[in-house]
Amino acid sequence: MNKSLNILLLFAIAFSIISCTSECLDNKNSIGLAGFYSASTKKSITIDSITVYGKDAPGDTMILENQQNVTQVYLPMRLNTSSVQFVLHYEQKLISSPLLNDTVTMNYEAIPYFASEECGSMYWYKINDFVYTEHIVDSVAIPSMMITNADVETIKIFLRTEITQTDD
Repeated sequence: MNKSLNILLLFAIAFSIISCTSECLDNKNSIGLAGFYSASTKKSITIDSITVYGKDAPGDTMILENQQNVTQVYLPMRLNTSSVQFVLHYEQKLISSPLLNDTVTMNYEAIPYFASEECGSMYWYKINDFVYTEHIVDSVAIPSMMITNADVETIKIFLRTEITQTDD
């Protein structure tokens, strides 16, 4: 009888743990996810090696340091400001020069969002506008202009992947 009670108690505990699990626990932070694309083909590409950091952030926040085989990078917003800048430094041998660094600047407003009592609250970021340099970056697209806690790509960075010859 005691053994049956222990098994029943074990099932009750397991069920209560499973029933308390929430899908909102997966991602409580709103962080932009940027993907890299070829400007000529519009297809996803892998960057050989790249360094990405936040400009004028506390300690110039390093996001990626000489990371190889990169297709996407998370670009976090800062709650205490309405603008962020991310520097892309290409580490490939022929283009590894600070003169070719690109900067993506996003101006936004933080919007408090209450998900639920269980999930709590967080901030979403409404992108008001963005600018970028055009050394290796051809263009940037932010289709929804809203960064939420959904773990989906919200920023597309199109890079020049072909060298074009011009007649002099």
